[in-house]
Amino acid sequence: MSTTFASLSDAQKTALAPIEIGDTVSATKSFASGSPLQVQQNLAVEGIDHVIDVNTGHRMTLWTSPTVILNFFVLNDPTFGLLDGVNALG
Repeated sequence: MSTTFASLSDAQKTALAPIEIGDTVSATKSFASGSPLQVQQNLAVEGIDHVIDVNTGHRMTLWTSPTVILNFFVLNDPTFGLLDGVNALG
């Protein structure tokens, strides 16, 4: 993915600037017609390139790969185990 900072709003610049390698980003593609009208994908950032040019300004490119977001591990979960003296986890 690549964009020039001049084409972004202040809120978009603020969201894009702190992205680091290893972060997970969400990309959404919208279509004018058809089904579905939007496709959303979570991506892992594997590379970042900044180019500052007199003609085009500041351009940021992100190299990404598909990723899977897993749920957080929860202690004392009634489904996955309670931490007390009456079960196998205690």
